[in-house]
Amino acid sequence: MAQFSILSLNCHGFNIGIESYLARICENIDIILLQETWLSDFTYDRITAGPLSAYCMVHTSAMEEKLQNGILHGRPFGGTAVLYKRSLGLNVSVVYTGSPRCTALKIYQDSDADIIIASIYMPYDARNIDSETDFESTLGQLQGIIASNVGCKFIFGGDFNVSKDANSSHMALLHSFCLSNDLKWLDHTIDINVNYTYHVEKNNHFSLIDHFLCSSQLPSDETFIDILPDGDNPSDHYAIAASKCAHLIL
Repeated sequence: MAQFSILSLNCHGFNIGIESYLARICENIDIILLQETWLSDFTYDRITAGPLSAYCMVHTSAMEEKLQNGILHGRPFGGTAVLYKRSLGLNVSVVYTGSPRCTALKIYQDSDADIIIASIYMPYDARNIDSETDFESTLGQLQGIIASNVGCKFIFGGDFNVSKDANSSHMALLHSFCLSNDLKWLDHTIDINVNYTYHVEKNNHFSLIDHFLCSSQLPSDETFIDILPDGDNPSDHYAIAASKCAHLIL
């Protein structure tokens, strides 16, 4: 039996800066969840082609429809990925999610419940009916994953685009989703200096919108979530790391 660690990062585009940053901090990280990779099905393999080659990867692109339609203007967008260390020797399969906003895999265990780990990029709250519908639809896809994998335990990590204390329809929907599925919101370790993950200094915009949610049976008293305010992280999101968040029967 072994405890494992997970890191989540909204990349704001996977590039050499993100690659170098992850290579530096992930030596002791077993599973990496990425959001906003901005990569297509033809370019995503660059994630594990260099310093992160110790990881296996599952990736879902958000750009394929536009690329297939020949619409190439504007900046790239979206994309989620789950990476796991080859050295763990895990028995895994890809979980169908139906959305580029979620990439998931199932870890099979002989002596305990299987664990599904997913990288999540929830829609931004534009405070209109369209964004609420999009958010609810994405939660519906997560609900479909849970319904299709009865008996499993779940870890959802990533950019949820909502603060836990927000008074919004998105937060109400997410709270209801957690209650209905016995999911626990893992609170970040208190740091009086850094209580946010998304940061745009020039606009004085700071918010805590990157989170881990998991089945209530998984975390222990030793589980903790750290925000990593690293200066060499070029993204506009800080990474978050979950230590000792679950056990694997290896």
